Amino acid sequence: MNELRDALQNTEFRTKGHWYRKEEVDDFIRGLRVALEKEQEDRQKQEEKLNALEERASELERKLEAQAVRSSRICEDLREEREELMEQIRLLHRLREEFRHRVQKDAQAILQEMGELPSDQLL
Repeated sequence: MNELRDALQNTEFRTKGHWYRKEEVDDFIRGLRVALEKEQEDRQKQEEKLNALEERASELERKLEAQAVRSSRICEDLREEREELMEQIRLLHRLREEFRHRVQKDAQAILQEMGELPSDQLL
Protein backbone atom coordinates (compact mmCIF):
# COMPACT_ATOMS: atom_id res chain seq x y z
CA MET A 1 0.00 0.00 0.00
CA ASN A 2 2.86 2.34 0.79
CA GLU A 3 4.50 1.64 -2.59
CA LEU A 4 1.29 2.54 -4.37
CA ARG A 5 0.89 5.73 -2.36
CA ASP A 6 4.53 6.70 -2.96
CA ALA A 7 4.22 6.01 -6.67
CA LEU A 8 1.16 8.25 -6.91
CA GLN A 9 2.67 11.07 -4.85
CA ASN A 10 6.12 11.11 -6.47
CA THR A 11 5.07 10.93 -10.10
CA GLU A 12 5.48 13.89 -12.39
CA PHE A 13 4.81 13.86 -16.10
CA ARG A 14 6.46 16.07 -18.62
CA THR A 15 4.28 17.45 -21.28
CA LYS A 16 4.79 17.66 -24.98
CA GLY A 17 2.61 20.48 -26.04
CA HIS A 18 -0.78 19.97 -24.49
CA TRP A 19 -0.23 16.25 -24.04
CA TYR A 20 1.69 14.10 -21.56
CA ARG A 21 4.52 12.00 -22.90
CA LYS A 22 3.11 8.58 -23.77
CA GLU A 23 6.19 6.61 -22.61
CA GLU A 24 6.10 8.17 -19.16
CA VAL A 25 2.38 7.52 -18.75
CA ASP A 26 2.77 3.93 -19.96
CA ASP A 27 5.69 3.34 -17.57
CA PHE A 28 3.66 4.83 -14.76
CA ILE A 29 0.68 2.57 -15.50
CA ARG A 30 2.95 -0.51 -15.70
CA GLY A 31 4.52 0.46 -12.37
CA LEU A 32 1.06 0.87 -10.83
CA ARG A 33 0.01 -2.56 -12.13
CA VAL A 34 3.09 -4.19 -10.65
CA ALA A 35 2.61 -2.39 -7.33
CA LEU A 36 -1.10 -3.28 -7.30
CA GLU A 37 -0.39 -6.95 -8.04
CA LYS A 38 2.20 -7.03 -5.27
CA GLU A 39 -0.27 -5.38 -2.87
CA GLN A 40 -2.92 -7.94 -3.81
CA GLU A 41 -0.48 -10.83 -3.25
CA ASP A 42 0.56 -9.36 0.10
CA ARG A 43 -3.07 -8.87 1.07
CA GLN A 44 -3.92 -12.45 0.10
CA LYS A 45 -1.00 -13.77 2.16
CA GLN A 46 -2.08 -11.64 5.12
CA GLU A 47 -5.67 -12.89 4.79
CA GLU A 48 -4.42 -16.50 4.68
CA LYS A 49 -2.35 -15.87 7.80
CA LEU A 50 -5.32 -14.22 9.48
CA ASN A 51 -7.59 -17.15 8.60
CA ALA A 52 -5.01 -19.62 9.92
CA LEU A 53 -4.67 -17.61 13.14
CA GLU A 54 -8.44 -17.36 13.56
CA GLU A 55 -8.75 -21.12 13.02
CA ARG A 56 -5.97 -21.75 15.56
CA ALA A 57 -7.64 -19.37 18.04
CA SER A 58 -10.96 -21.23 17.62
CA GLU A 59 -9.21 -24.55 18.15
CA LEU A 60 -7.50 -23.24 21.28
CA GLU A 61 -10.81 -21.86 22.59
CA ARG A 62 -12.44 -25.28 22.09
CA LYS A 63 -9.57 -26.97 23.91
CA LEU A 64 -9.76 -24.41 26.71
CA GLU A 65 -13.50 -24.94 27.10
CA ALA A 66 -13.01 -28.72 27.16
CA GLN A 67 -10.27 -28.34 29.77
CA ALA A 68 -12.51 -26.07 31.84
CA VAL A 69 -15.27 -28.69 31.75
CA ARG A 70 -12.82 -31.42 32.80
CA SER A 71 -11.43 -29.21 35.56
CA SER A 72 -14.93 -28.46 36.77
CA ARG A 73 -15.76 -32.17 36.90
CA ILE A 74 -12.55 -32.92 38.76
CA CYS A 75 -13.26 -30.14 41.27
CA GLU A 76 -16.78 -31.43 41.80
CA ASP A 77 -15.48 -34.98 42.29
CA LEU A 78 -12.93 -33.70 44.79
CA ARG A 79 -15.60 -31.75 46.68
CA GLU A 80 -17.77 -34.86 46.89
CA GLU A 81 -14.83 -36.95 48.07
CA ARG A 82 -13.94 -34.31 50.66
CA GLU A 83 -17.51 -34.34 51.99
CA GLU A 84 -17.45 -38.13 52.20
CA LEU A 85 -14.14 -38.04 54.07
CA MET A 86 -15.42 -35.35 56.43
CA GLU A 87 -18.48 -37.47 57.17
CA GLN A 88 -16.27 -40.49 57.84
CA ILE A 89 -14.11 -38.40 60.18
CA ARG A 90 -17.19 -37.23 62.07
CA LEU A 91 -18.36 -40.83 62.35
CA LEU A 92 -14.94 -41.92 63.65
CA HIS A 93 -15.05 -39.13 66.25
CA ARG A 94 -18.48 -40.30 67.41
CA LEU A 95 -17.31 -43.93 67.56
CA ARG A 96 -14.19 -42.95 69.50
CA GLU A 97 -16.24 -40.96 72.01
CA GLU A 98 -18.75 -43.79 72.32
CA PHE A 99 -15.93 -46.32 72.81
CA ARG A 100 -14.26 -44.07 75.37
CA HIS A 101 -17.56 -43.69 77.24
CA ARG A 102 -18.18 -47.48 77.24
CA VAL A 103 -14.61 -48.23 78.41
CA GLN A 104 -15.03 -45.69 81.19
CA LYS A 105 -18.38 -47.23 82.17
CA ASP A 106 -16.87 -50.74 82.14
CA ALA A 107 -13.88 -49.57 84.19
CA GLN A 108 -16.18 -47.97 86.76
CA ALA A 109 -18.30 -51.13 86.91
CA ILE A 110 -15.17 -53.25 87.46
CA LEU A 111 -13.92 -50.86 90.14
CA GLN A 112 -17.28 -50.95 91.84
CA GLU A 113 -17.34 -54.75 91.74
CA MET A 114 -13.82 -54.85 93.14
CA GLY A 115 -14.83 -52.49 95.91
CA GLU A 116 -17.67 -54.81 96.90
CA LEU A 117 -15.45 -57.91 97.07
CA PRO A 118 -13.87 -58.82 100.40
CA SER A 119 -10.16 -58.16 100.50
CA ASP A 120 -9.23 -61.83 100.60
CA GLN A 121 -10.95 -62.40 97.23
CA LEU A 122 -9.13 -59.54 95.54
CA LEU A 123 -5.78 -61.30 95.54
